[in-house]
Amino acid sequence: MANSPPISEHAADRAKERFGLNRRAIGRVAAAALEHGISPTDTRGSLRRYLDVKAALHPGCEPVIHHLRVFVFGREDTLITVWELPHEFLRSAESAVKKARGTSNIERPTSNIEGKKV
Repeated sequence: MANSPPISEHAADRAKERFGLNRRAIGRVAAAALEHGISPTDTRGSLRRYLDVKAALHPGCEPVIHHLRVFVFGREDTLITVWELPHEFLRSAESAVKKARGTSNIERPTSNIEGKKV
């Protein structure tokens, strides 16, 4: 995994308040978000519009979705703030992740008869 990106005081406070993460843990999660997160260009529909509005509120910054959290990174990949993705966008975020990765983590159950998928 990449080195931990710089974390602003605001981001450290918000991560502690909202998710109970200390500075070291938020550094690891932020590094994973930079490496594996979904950018607004990977999304569409209402989720894309939501991220575009949030990006407009933070000029020069890019929001990234990782594990149903929104990370806002600024210059030199500094983590500015983090919050939970609103519930109404969870399904859209899940489909964006599946599309970006090219596979689904969810497998359909197989029947016991001849191993065919149900």
